[in-house]
Amino acid sequence: AGPGVNVFLGAINTSWFGLQVNKLNSVGLFLIGGNIFALLVILTLLKEPSVDYSIHHHETSKEDEVKPKAHGWKAILKSLLCLDILVPILSIFSFNANFQL
Repeated sequence: AGPGVNVFLGAINTSWFGLQVNKLNSVGLFLIGGNIFALLVILTLLKEPSVDYSIHHHETSKEDEVKPKAHGWKAILKSLLCLDILVPILSIFSFNANFQL
């Protein structure tokens, strides 16, 4: 946690549910709580894509099959650059980066 948060966490010396919480481990517990909060916010606010039931499935022949264009690392990079994946990853990264100041 950053210096501003350490001012408040440095004076903690208590016990919660049998766990000793002091100035040495309160920062880690605060980060765990922050990460759980970020996870819950992302899981709550990020909507799942809807299923399109209007697409009719039909028999395809070998000529109609679409072959994947990207293989290996290209496929991974292409999927990571998708906004549905990139936004939550960058949200968690920026949320955690704010604690490191």
